[in-house]
Amino acid sequence: MVEEVPASASKLSTNSLNLPAGLSGPPKNARLTKPRCLRRCDLILATSLITLALFFICQPIFALFRWMEQTNFYSYPPLRMFVDAREYGTGTNRSDVVQPLLGLNDKFDIAVSIWQETSDVERREHLHGKNRLLVIDWANFFEKAIFSDVVFRGVRLSDTEMFTNITFTIPTEILYTGDMLRASFVILPHSPSHIDHYYNHTSWYPPQLIRPRFRSVPFPLGSPMKTPRRSADDALDSFAISTSLLEAHEIPSMCPGATRASYYKQRLKYHPHIVTRTNVRIVRETRLYNRTTYLAMHEELRRTSCGQLENLDHEDNLFLQPKDCHRWYMLNANYETLVQLAVPDSSAVGGFREESAYAPYMDVLANAAGPKDLVPVLIDREFCGVDAPDPTNRTLADAMNITYHISYSSVTPRMFLLGELQPTERVRVHHTASELERAREHDLAEVYGKLYPCCLRFQVEICSQQVWSGTGTTKTRIHAGGSRARDVTSVLASLIYSTYWATRTSTAGISIPGTLVYVVGYILDKAHLFSRPSVWAPLGKLNGVAEKASMLGFVIVRGGPSLPFLMLRAVLRVRVVSPSNGGGWGPCLGWIKATHQERMSARLDARMDWRWKCGIFGAVFLAYSALGLDERYLFPHVLPAHGIGELSDMSLFNQFTNTLKMSGLIMQLILNRRLQVFSGRYKTSVVVAIAGRVLRYAAAVPWIVGPAEVMPRLSYVAVAWDVILVIHCWQTLMYSSRIPDDKDPEEPSSNL
Repeated sequence: MVEEVPASASKLSTNSLNLPAGLSGPPKNARLTKPRCLRRCDLILATSLITLALFFICQPIFALFRWMEQTNFYSYPPLRMFVDAREYGTGTNRSDVVQPLLGLNDKFDIAVSIWQETSDVERREHLHGKNRLLVIDWANFFEKAIFSDVVFRGVRLSDTEMFTNITFTIPTEILYTGDMLRASFVILPHSPSHIDHYYNHTSWYPPQLIRPRFRSVPFPLGSPMKTPRRSADDALDSFAISTSLLEAHEIPSMCPGATRASYYKQRLKYHPHIVTRTNVRIVRETRLYNRTTYLAMHEELRRTSCGQLENLDHEDNLFLQPKDCHRWYMLNANYETLVQLAVPDSSAVGGFREESAYAPYMDVLANAAGPKDLVPVLIDREFCGVDAPDPTNRTLADAMNITYHISYSSVTPRMFLLGELQPTERVRVHHTASELERAREHDLAEVYGKLYPCCLRFQVEICSQQVWSGTGTTKTRIHAGGSRARDVTSVLASLIYSTYWATRTSTAGISIPGTLVYVVGYILDKAHLFSRPSVWAPLGKLNGVAEKASMLGFVIVRGGPSLPFLMLRAVLRVRVVSPSNGGGWGPCLGWIKATHQERMSARLDARMDWRWKCGIFGAVFLAYSALGLDERYLFPHVLPAHGIGELSDMSLFNQFTNTLKMSGLIMQLILNRRLQVFSGRYKTSVVVAIAGRVLRYAAAVPWIVGPAEVMPRLSYVAVAWDVILVIHCWQTLMYSSRIPDDKDPEEPSSNL
């Protein structure tokens, strides 16, 4: 029996049936039957659900805009801090501004020193060995320099992405108990420069704070003492930086069996590793500050720096440590060091004109080192027990030769600020990780370094620059951009696909059996995904309801659990009926009767016998399981992937869910072929999905995107999905999204 169209619907004009598939339909009042409510919908509950959904969507956006407003991100530092450089070119009015100590094209060197903690033997020699008068050399008592020299010569603030390597030898004996190994970086301007006219400076560090040294004496290390230390060197050291080269990571146990005590387990968990990569960044700031405003900010920073304001009435203020001074460009900017200059001027009183200059802001990029940049120290801190045999696979050494990779890059204030936003937690390297997992984590560190922005791929970059003069830098930029672009296209395609089903008002052109089969597979797949503890693990690391709500909203939106409900609502023609149409005091759920085009589309879809549909499902499942397409790879992994989470075989459950989803899409493609109409998704989503897959295949070309060792593997199942996507693309070009009025359901249909 064919269901009759209501009288109100039969009076509609023919033009109202020209349905853009998935976008529009006849007026709802013309299609609504007397509502058969499934249940009364509580108006308060509906309002609460809408409010909760808006909170998930808007809360991260509001937080981002609120942060931008509070930090003046669009113009940082605020423009009111600066003056017009054209009004203060030369002359006496230069004393009314604070100029940069380094101009955009001023040359300078960057000196690097490596410092290690002194041993007990060396300290005893300082106390009683060669010094009978007990005149202790306190400068070399607690630490000593093992390398100190200039590594970057003649660089400018306009230079970006410069690389160098240094080698040094470190004795491993001190690392059995010591935990001090650091690198310091100092800027040395070339003459002539503003520092030649130095006569005084003020720093944000409190005077009672004892800072570590930044250059060896003599400098470079091992050179004869020629020139004494100048007072200007104190100003250069005031804005120098220091970073630790030791990190603690877990290593595997070498003891046979479980013979270790718990104390030694903790020592293994925190085995020292040497960091062999550092990215030095300098803010490219050369504007002129208003002197009055700058002095106010500088004095405020000096008054509250290093927790002085909090410890004002405590004795702790007398024992401040460098770790108490937290540097953040958002708060400190270029207000840390103010250098006072005495510039020769015959017209000024005394023959000198007083000017002021601010020091450049220099820092290192957090999390720049990947797993491959962490070298475990070759020492043995493990005791297997009295009766346990000693392991024979230990590799020990009295000294280690370290190759230290350093990069220099100048960035704008805005990009420097973005670099400080990335997490400061170091990448934890687990000893059970496979080579592939370590390579992926290392590649991820390189991508973050480029986004925040620094170049990390030194070996590839230097080799590429020797051949193509800068081509290596472009390669890393493409790698970072391509990796992020693949994620963006995936999320965008999912959102467009969900929007398509959320806006559907007609099932004309939709394969209802195929959609239902796809929904079943989708629900089973997402249920399996959300059952994994790793999906919800990030929630336990967050503090606060707002952060957890934001993460939960992201997981829900990214996982797409709402998509099957939108698809079911569309194919079952379920609508929320308002009280004016359905009666009662609140909204309820009701069905909409099918139109002529919807019934015609259903009859064309029903011409495919159920045996053909079962045959499609069986053929796809056979390809998954019997032929082993999920275990055959067009592009396999270069590195072995036997670590945790890298099992290659798919479970029977995954094969079943993927077969359901693929069979549902094939049924939709067949109906599109019968109707000569493109339906089932927006054409825009096909274009976005194609772009994402092109970027995915580009990852197989190491010269374009990334190294081959981290290339994602490509199975033949993924190729099958790409074939379906190509068919979608072909139908997008050949078919229209509008169902013609003269399409007669009784016409002979085309072959499959």
